[in-house]
Amino acid sequence: MVARLTDLLIEETEKLRTAAKGPRPAPQAAPAQGRLVVIGPTRHEDGQPMEISELPANSPMFVGWCESSEFGELIGTLQEGNPQRLALYGSSSAERHEVYRLQRVLRHELIRGEWYCVGAPLIAVIELLQRNSVPDELGGSVYC
Repeated sequence: MVARLTDLLIEETEKLRTAAKGPRPAPQAAPAQGRLVVIGPTRHEDGQPMEISELPANSPMFVGWCESSEFGELIGTLQEGNPQRLALYGSSSAERHEVYRLQRVLRHELIRGEWYCVGAPLIAVIELLQRNSVPDELGGSVYC
């Protein structure tokens, strides 16, 4: 009896909530497909990415994932807290878990968060991205 009463109460509550607010939207799963991005300092005179050989040792580079549509917001947020002008060094279509795997490989170069020191492993990633460069929706110095 109590179970039936509880079921009826839940049904009535749901009807009232739906009538007042409309149907509850289906939960949105976080997109797994996005972009691997490598962002780092620029040459101050022209704002272009430095050549790999020009990057100062232990220079911080951002290695992370974002949705393509959020790239402008990401670079703006990173630039806000960074005294150096930043540029995109490389980008590639990637799923979140692939970027997490790459970050685990780079863990010995980790500074904090998603910022890594320039070292041989990160240079290899940038070179690979740049060897396979093609223009895409991010524009500018974009690699895929």
